[in-house]
Amino acid sequence: MSKVLIVAGEASGDFHASRLIGAFKQLRPEAEVYGVGGPAMRDAGVRIIRDISGLMTFGVSEVIRHIPNIVVAFLKVLGGISRERPDVVVLVDYPDFNMWLARAIRWRYGKKPLILYYITPQVWIWRKYRARVLARLADRLAVVLPFEKEFFADLGAKVHFVGHPLLDIEKEGEAARNPMPNDDIGRKIALLPGSRVEELKNYMPHIMEAVRLLKESGGDWRFFIVKAPTLDESDFSPYLGDSSSGVKIVSGSTQKLIEGAEFAVVAMGTATLETALAGAPALLIGKVSLLTYLLGIYLMKMDFEYYSLVNFILKRPAFPELIQDNISGGNIAQTVMDITSNEHAMEALRKAAAEVRERLEVEPGKETKGNTASQRTAAILDEMVMESHR
Repeated sequence: MSKVLIVAGEASGDFHASRLIGAFKQLRPEAEVYGVGGPAMRDAGVRIIRDISGLMTFGVSEVIRHIPNIVVAFLKVLGGISRERPDVVVLVDYPDFNMWLARAIRWRYGKKPLILYYITPQVWIWRKYRARVLARLADRLAVVLPFEKEFFADLGAKVHFVGHPLLDIEKEGEAARNPMPNDDIGRKIALLPGSRVEELKNYMPHIMEAVRLLKESGGDWRFFIVKAPTLDESDFSPYLGDSSSGVKIVSGSTQKLIEGAEFAVVAMGTATLETALAGAPALLIGKVSLLTYLLGIYLMKMDFEYYSLVNFILKRPAFPELIQDNISGGNIAQTVMDITSNEHAMEALRKAAAEVRERLEVEPGKETKGNTASQRTAAILDEMVMESHR
């Protein structure tokens, strides 16, 4: 019987890993799958040896607090390989943990087990020296951004562009009911302040100040905070004061929620991609700790023209960004007013969003078998399991 170890360290990785395993089980139902993950992977039939709680981190200074949990999980996974003897190790995103795990596996166990990296680290934006390391360590890479295939192929990696897994939700009809009001009353603004408590600290004070200023500017504004599944409504309580009147917290399919909004204010991360796939015009905001920012600018030379994933996909600053100290309630409110009052600017953003979607699609018959990123990656994993038995 074949066995697979799969490692995801954050909520998004848990979600995408669960869908990959679901597709893999369709091809190889007898396979045993174990690993590091959360509730989604557990529901998909993965035997969880370490839950992701305590492993989710954001930024350099934030990581330090979680080091003990991370080290314990790392040693448990690495040490267990000699006992479990998996055919393939699947690493899903979570680069700082999984890159070191790949190194340790190769150092301790040699060429077996095989390693598949799904949703590769964004080494093309920072820590580019790690790209060669990743190309050397992994037997195959399943990348989700179109330009990553050429980038890694040039380094000698065996790489497949599988499309982006966010498109799977639409293709498989799993969109949840949209709690956003289906009416033409007011100007609906979606607010996406991130999926971690640390991000709320960075963004919510500025977002709520922008809400206050927009209300004072006149007009029938309606605000909806899109709550990530990793957060509770109580996490927003410290920021919802007098200005929270008329602000509603909603949860569900992010893409469906944003489709019902005229405009969105989005913390940088995967949500920027979800916003583009929903076709919504948006302002993107990005802020990390001062230490993380300084290391990025001065040590890793990350002084770029733009920082969001969608702008990297488009290779131009199509979506407006506010970064670090430029984030303020006043700047957010002014940008929202300027863009929403300019139909030309709104249409340009809608076209940019459509272009993002187009670039993430995989042409029929290209790359690997399957109709979705999950199915294509599952087919690669199935091939690797057979290869490991030869």
